[in-house]
Amino acid sequence: MSPRARRFERPEPWGEESGVLGLWGRLTGRMYRGAYAAVDRAAEQSAQMKTDAESVRRGSRKRSLPLMIVGSAALVAMFGAVSQNALAVNFTTGNAKFKLYSNYLDAEHAAGYLAPTSRQGATDCDPGVADVQTQCGVTELGIHQAKLAGLCGIATENIPLVGSYSLMITAGDDIPDSYSGSTIPTGTTTDPSTGKLTDGSLGNAISATNLFINADALSGYGNKISGMNLGQSAETVGDSAGLTFEGNANQLPKAGAFGLYARQLNVAGLNGNSYGLNLKGNITLPELNIKVVPGARTQADCS
Repeated sequence: MSPRARRFERPEPWGEESGVLGLWGRLTGRMYRGAYAAVDRAAEQSAQMKTDAESVRRGSRKRSLPLMIVGSAALVAMFGAVSQNALAVNFTTGNAKFKLYSNYLDAEHAAGYLAPTSRQGATDCDPGVADVQTQCGVTELGIHQAKLAGLCGIATENIPLVGSYSLMITAGDDIPDSYSGSTIPTGTTTDPSTGKLTDGSLGNAISATNLFINADALSGYGNKISGMNLGQSAETVGDSAGLTFEGNANQLPKAGAFGLYARQLNVAGLNGNSYGLNLKGNITLPELNIKVVPGARTQADCS
């Protein structure tokens, strides 16, 4: 027994006194002895862990430190944010694009327009013209209410002295190795008249409100799209969709510029390149998984 816990030992057992005094003695004596014993055990475990860590670190610091920085920082921060399975998030990747995949996008009230990306110094706008563009032209797409059957996001970066690593975020239904671009992926169920998600696909869908995607490429199979207006004046599309686009004067939609609005936008096999994904509402992510893995990963690694 530790000296601190031993302080509460008595020649006679605690609580030999009668009545209330005896009851109080028994309770307080046990409480203090237990509390100090727990503190001592924690201190001993902490000292042992420190000793173990020192011995491991001497032999593997060069190997483990970069991985700890890459993996732990990203995972701890992001898992902390999504621990309740619903969050507001702004996920951007500086000057680099990241890949987005989804088996099906069921979007109510979608609006978009052309704008420069807010990331400065991007050099991959045009692979054939390097180190010229300071900004890239992108589509700002906003969705008032979105449901997605499966989601996979992949951001790849080259870490100095370590090599290429990919941050992968998956949720909902499994993503197949590839999409055909002309059919709805197997296993995804939709309403034959409206194209909206139904049954199991709806029950396990990612659900998001006020979702904004900053992208230079989005492709897929349009299914039962309705209420679409191409060429609507860009400054009005946000009002049509019940959305508020934000940014500096150069990034906001301009009067008379090209815009689009769709009351119902359904896209199967969504494949996109994005500079940023911004959620001003909430997102629910069933079966969320976030991991950092070596190498440049592709859609085939999502499942």
